[in-house]
Amino acid sequence: VEVNGPVQTERQKLEMIAKSLGENPVGMTTDELRELISKKMGKKIEPDSEKSD
Repeated sequence: VEVNGPVQTERQKLEMIAKSLGENPVGMTTDELRELISKKMGKKIEPDSEKSD
């Protein structure tokens, strides 16, 4: 997965994560992407969460 700088949207972030996990995000809704990623990574991702450490 090629990264050309910071992502602009939550959707782009989710698509990059899905691609890095070997999944094709084309045709998936944002919620479907979140669910797919959470299943692959083993934890729940809250919708539109922008948590900082």
